[in-house]
Amino acid sequence: MINREKSFRILLVDDEEVAHKSIGAFLQDLGYKVLIAENGKQALDIFQKEVGIDLVISDVKMPVMDGMELLKSMRNQERRVPVILISAYGDANFASQAVRQGACEYLEKPVNLEKLIASIKKIQDESGEERDMGESAKAAEIMAQAACPVENSPSRVSTGAKAMTDLSADSAQADREGKYLTFALANEEYGIGILKVKEIIGMMSITSVPQTPGFVRGVINLRGKVIPVVDLRLKFGMEEMEYTERTCIIVVEIAGEAGFVLIGIVVDAVSEVLNIKGDDIEDTPTFGTKLDTDYILGMAKMEGGVKILLDIDRVLSSVGSVVSDQWSVV
Repeated sequence: MINREKSFRILLVDDEEVAHKSIGAFLQDLGYKVLIAENGKQALDIFQKEVGIDLVISDVKMPVMDGMELLKSMRNQERRVPVILISAYGDANFASQAVRQGACEYLEKPVNLEKLIASIKKIQDESGEERDMGESAKAAEIMAQAACPVENSPSRVSTGAKAMTDLSADSAQADREGKYLTFALANEEYGIGILKVKEIIGMMSITSVPQTPGFVRGVINLRGKVIPVVDLRLKFGMEEMEYTERTCIIVVEIAGEAGFVLIGIVVDAVSEVLNIKGDDIEDTPTFGTKLDTDYILGMAKMEGGVKILLDIDRVLSSVGSVVSDQWSVV
């Protein structure tokens, strides 16, 4: 039975740092309490010590104890909790086997965050949980913040041009306020609106495409969908860096000429999801007439430094116009 008295607690089991860090940050931002284990044995130890775990999400292929062994071990525990298995190596037969062994859901890697949240919400609904933590609620919250004036803002009696200026400033702040996925790029921290993010995946094989700009590394095959990949370092004119185990691809959705387009952007590392208030965002400083800063939404003043908030549609507009007719229109 899922614990209704405390926050919904999820045990996330994955030996890949990029996977458990990015998925864990995403789930925590939605209000879930997330515990991390890097293999099945470690997960079983945590499960036996922690009383209030409501859900286990586990990779299948791991050292020491894999996901299937963990699933079997958990079936022998006095406490029964739902288990979602994820893997990049399974097929329909494997998924069927996982469900027969007791998994309530099987998802393919790289994990589609929308499907993951839908699966979690389904488990909560089936157990009678009525918390509003779904992605649709998150989207509605951010859209409401962007569309409406802040209700608790001080009342103003100014009229004329000053009142219009105040309203415009409030609207600009509301438009930028919300949740951002932050990531590292050349020792700086950047952020993009969470609603633009569709998936976060580790580096995978990229097929080069001739006669494309140098910053377009090529395309990837993501569950049958061909997606162009842009190296954000090269797009911004930064020095090229060798990819590491922390390098990952953020799949974003932008507006192209023929519809919405999925594009992958390569970043040095994913950091966290932040809820940034409008009051903490300042306009982009003026650097001179020759420097184009239209792609920057603003500068977020955070503890420990400044996050550069990107308008990812503007950043990738040239790429979207090129690929929308041939690659990933959705």
